[in-house]
Amino acid sequence: MSYSIPIEDLLSEEAQNLLEKEKNSNPFDFRLRYAKDTHLPIEEIALQIEALQRIKSKVDDWQAHKQLIFPSPLAAEQASSKITAKHKAQYLKGEVLIDLTGGLGVDTFFLSHNFAKVFYVEKSNRHAQAAAHNFAILGAKNIKVCHQSAEDFLMQYEGKADWIYIDPARRKDKQKVFRLEDCQPNLEVLLQSKLPAKQMLLKLAPMLDIKAALQQLPQTEAVHILALQNECKELLFFLDMERAVDLPMPRITCQHIDSDGKIQNFDFDFDTEAQAQVQYSNPLDYLYQPNAAILKGGAFRSIAQSFGIFKIARHTHLYTSMEYCENFPGRVWRVEAEVQAQKKHIKRHFKEGKAMIISRNYPLSAEKLGQKLGLQSGGELYLIAMGLEREKKTLLLAKRLE
Repeated sequence: MSYSIPIEDLLSEEAQNLLEKEKNSNPFDFRLRYAKDTHLPIEEIALQIEALQRIKSKVDDWQAHKQLIFPSPLAAEQASSKITAKHKAQYLKGEVLIDLTGGLGVDTFFLSHNFAKVFYVEKSNRHAQAAAHNFAILGAKNIKVCHQSAEDFLMQYEGKADWIYIDPARRKDKQKVFRLEDCQPNLEVLLQSKLPAKQMLLKLAPMLDIKAALQQLPQTEAVHILALQNECKELLFFLDMERAVDLPMPRITCQHIDSDGKIQNFDFDFDTEAQAQVQYSNPLDYLYQPNAAILKGGAFRSIAQSFGIFKIARHTHLYTSMEYCENFPGRVWRVEAEVQAQKKHIKRHFKEGKAMIISRNYPLSAEKLGQKLGLQSGGELYLIAMGLEREKKTLLLAKRLE
């Protein structure tokens, strides 16, 4: 979408009333119902409805600003949440920030609270147009909107900055991409150019291979893996453009934010991970599963060594202990019994015919296992299937501990 947004038409009283009335409607049905209302920008209102529905769970307090405009539903879908944006903001402070990939502007807005001057750079006309309008509504007077590409901005910018922030577009020909050179802007090329800031934060795709990225980004001084409610959301690479390239691998910080806003941190590095001592054991009294950030980081040996617990098997990323391990960064269960993979045996233990099923390094997926054993998903009891050492496997009845 490169054409302009008819902001004045969208802000008319009639359009605003209709948007408020239909904001929870199905956008497709809305288009059909109001197709004959040609005096209103029905297609644009439909796009606003869809975008509002996608953004409301991400930035809840923006709902109070009725006149905010969104460039597209996709922009709302790809935007950072308020929680992750504020989390990043605690690490970036200074006088001048340059956001080279402005997008919807959620990150720009929350990062701007720690800077005197912020440059929002965006090559999309609709995105830049919406951002300029929205920042004014939100009272973000220290943000300057620059409608141009990242490359063009850097060529003409003559000042200095404390930080550069980049969240590159990860779609090419409508397909998701993960390699740095496939992103827009091309990070491989951009990082070789003369930059006006010593420090840079890159927000990269959760699917990215961290070790491979570090080979391409030797300036990295820290990596944060950010997970929200056990779903990996962001990989954050903190770069020092003057960092010596022959230094050891940087620390990896695995950060998990739960539904209450509580943050769990676990630090490790790949060198110590390779050397960490780990012992294996069949399931004991307690069972542990690290949170999504730790699993993404690959701290499989470090987590066992740090908490003094046993790993179930080399390729089974579950852990166990005789005594309860407090403050473990992940989910914890108390093992109640070992069960057989037979329907009659399962019925004795799961009398309601329901269980939360987890399968790790086991021949059947959780869904397939549930079908085989006649169990529906749900309830308070867990059925945990796993592979053990020496190609053995087991099923456990377990209860989740808070």
